[in-house]
Amino acid sequence: MIFAHLADVHLGGWRYPELQELNLKAFKKAIEICIEKKVNFVVISGDLFENAVPPVDVLKEAVSEFRRLKEANIPCYIVPGSHDYSVTGKTFIEVLEKAGLCKNVALVEEKKEKTILNFFYDKKNKVLLAGIPGKKVNLEIEFFKNLEIKISDKFKDFFKIFVFHTTLTEMKPIEEMPSISISSLPAGFDYYAGGHLHLIDIRKKENALVAYPGPLFPNNIEELEKLRGGNFFIVEYKNKEFKIEKQEIFLKDVISLEVDVSGLPIEEANLKIIREISKLDLKDKIFILRIVGCLSSGKTSEIDFENIKEKSKNAYLLLKNTSKLSTKDLELEIEAENKTIEELEKEIIELYNKQIPEEFKSYSRFILPLLENINFEKSEEEKKQDFEKRVIDSICKILNINFENDN
Repeated sequence: MIFAHLADVHLGGWRYPELQELNLKAFKKAIEICIEKKVNFVVISGDLFENAVPPVDVLKEAVSEFRRLKEANIPCYIVPGSHDYSVTGKTFIEVLEKAGLCKNVALVEEKKEKTILNFFYDKKNKVLLAGIPGKKVNLEIEFFKNLEIKISDKFKDFFKIFVFHTTLTEMKPIEEMPSISISSLPAGFDYYAGGHLHLIDIRKKENALVAYPGPLFPNNIEELEKLRGGNFFIVEYKNKEFKIEKQEIFLKDVISLEVDVSGLPIEEANLKIIREISKLDLKDKIFILRIVGCLSSGKTSEIDFENIKEKSKNAYLLLKNTSKLSTKDLELEIEAENKTIEELEKEIIELYNKQIPEEFKSYSRFILPLLENINFEKSEEEKKQDFEKRVIDSICKILNINFENDN
């Protein structure tokens, strides 16, 4: 017996059309490999879609690939993940199932304080499947408490697969993540098909395997840098022995560049960025540019992105990040002892006026008058509406503007 194990496909997850297209191509490539290798069936461990209601174009392409599987007589078994899960239970996985393109094997019932795990069996392939869906914020963990399962003796010769979409303690990358231990997985299965953790890992649970194949395509910029591509498993089970073949899907090369502009004026920072980009071969590659550091002068908005785009025009896609880029803050040193709040305010404003860029100086003359006039206090007999009007009228007079309040 041979089957494919996919997880975390996240179709529709990228806002960049170029990466959304690559995500779909990765899914198409995986289906193509499954058909070529003539797998008996496909298992998808959650997060087929990025959300419960994917875009129509994405759904259209997904349906086309599921049809290819169906035409090749390859059944597909799936559980909803935390992304394509809906509290109403109505997801597009339900639509695919209704069309006969896949089977949702997350057949759970909640009765009183018990979770009843039901089975689906594939008589042709002699496979028994059960699953638990993923939920938002790891709420599926509650399903694993007081789990009740009964496997009939008539299925003792069937290969048994448990499909789940949650975090296992032994494999989680961050300690704070809610999780369950491998020992909490229900006993009696031969293969535990995991999803949710975007990593590749295989562990043992007695004579069974617990496996995460990783995402089929990177789901964010950090994953693009780290993983470069996606993966899934082709699992062969013969004579009670497993053979797992990792299928790597790399569609585009990824190049990352971090340029530190700390201490540079904006003009030199722009020159350095262009100089560093010019050293790279970006043709048809995904280019991730991070600009970091604190500029000695100029504004972050003056980074010459038009020139950067021109220099990167041969790249398949430019992804830029300036979250760690800043400009030098104003440093105001004052002596606060024995001074009133009003005196401190006036001194701070005077120091500020000496350091701010020229283009802001025309606005600075309003600061002190505004401070003086917004220190109004509402008198006890004054109505709220009258008080607000008095404040607005005073501010408008300072700013020399008209303000009409329809209320």
